[in-house]
Amino acid sequence: MTQLYGITKSLPILPRQRDFPFAAGPLGYRSLRHPQPAVLDDSYHLLFPLAASVLFACGLLFLKRATLEGANPWTVSLVANLWAATLFSGFWFLESEPVHVWLLWQPALVAVFYISGQMGTFFAITHGDVSIAAPLFGIKVLLVAILATLIGGQSLPTAIWLAATLATIGIALVQWTGAGTHSRIGYTILSAMAASTSFSIFDVLVQRFCSSPTAAWSSGRFLPIMFWFVASFSTVFLVGFQREKFAIPAVRRSLLIGGLLIGLQALCIVFTLSAFGDAPRVNVVYSMRGIWGVLLAWGAALIWGGSEASLSRKTMVFRLGGALMITISVVIAILFG
Repeated sequence: MTQLYGITKSLPILPRQRDFPFAAGPLGYRSLRHPQPAVLDDSYHLLFPLAASVLFACGLLFLKRATLEGANPWTVSLVANLWAATLFSGFWFLESEPVHVWLLWQPALVAVFYISGQMGTFFAITHGDVSIAAPLFGIKVLLVAILATLIGGQSLPTAIWLAATLATIGIALVQWTGAGTHSRIGYTILSAMAASTSFSIFDVLVQRFCSSPTAAWSSGRFLPIMFWFVASFSTVFLVGFQREKFAIPAVRRSLLIGGLLIGLQALCIVFTLSAFGDAPRVNVVYSMRGIWGVLLAWGAALIWGGSEASLSRKTMVFRLGGALMITISVVIAILFG
């Protein structure tokens, strides 16, 4: 067994999903009709995506301030990806397993889906209708469940499908504003769906290559190599990198802090997928970022000003209903998933 969390071979690694089955039932999932008495025994790893949801919302708040100062998506992406590559490099020193050179195509392929997901997100937000794109990003929760079945070979219980559906609808309601000119609808839908699909495939492939019973990689090798590929591919963003904006102290501070927080949330999510799998439940819990994002945006608008502070009553009711649905979906995923 590889030694991921110990420098010496006398220290045990944190078990992968195949070494640490969740609970009795198909693929380690509990039955909806017969939940186990100790409902949290197999759910402690879900604290990582919960932490990631908070880190993502906070990081996005800083990056949004940078974009309001004129930073373009290429600058934001390059900074965030370099932070992620730096953070994930630490895993390399906690592993002694040799690299399988003939399998390097796997982390390279996963890196491509990570970059393509970013590009789809940026195109949808910067060149499309944000009021349409934001709710569509929530479809990722349901796509992960579908792809985990098609690509990952998992047989998901009814509870997971119900939780994924509720989370998807909840995210759409939380992100819905009712505003916008609704221009370039086709372009926006295509870009947002491409981003959600790419990130969904990314999640499922990380789980398959690291935590499935036939996986050949350990987290300590796959994760740093994969993000080194991400950093290498991100060098194309240097074409649009705004050195003059990065030289402004306020913009640089927002970019560096926001990029660090986004990198930390990626570490929480991707590590969980590689060590434990459980991509459908991880994404249901991670959907809480929609709630934190709205709360932080509303608080920031009250302090610094912005449209979030003067939303209509209808919009607030929609968001409250969406937040309730996301919360219910997380409870279902933890208790019955």
